[in-house]
Amino acid sequence: MDNKELVHNLYLAMKKCRFVRTRNYVKGDVIANYIVNRNYVYFILSGSANLIRITRYGEDVLLEKYEEYDFFGELFHNVTLNNEMRVVARNKCTIFSFDFDIIRNDDKYLSILKLILEITTNRIKKMNTHTEILSGKTTRD
Repeated sequence: MDNKELVHNLYLAMKKCRFVRTRNYVKGDVIANYIVNRNYVYFILSGSANLIRITRYGEDVLLEKYEEYDFFGELFHNVTLNNEMRVVARNKCTIFSFDFDIIRNDDKYLSILKLILEITTNRIKKMNTHTEILSGKTTRD
């Protein structure tokens, strides 16, 4: 299955859970700050966002772009060196989020964990393909 279908199925499975939050954001809204180490996971149902790191000089550095059906969260980033990161909406977007610790420790959410694993596997495959392309031979080789 592609990520669109997987994220949609995940949302349908989770939207009635009391710990799932769905919110709308407009361009420039801060969706998440990576200052406090929490295990929240965010999925983009529509729109897009940027992961930005703030340098010690106060400049914003774009680290990653998230598109529709992508996921992000503190859980996926090592924030030991500089935890001044935030995710900012690039345009109008709808996002649902939840605390991963709640579902990780409860067997009744096993089917949800399987969906999350499949979505994560798709991202890893996409990143590996990107790495292969970037590390491939060029016309200069």
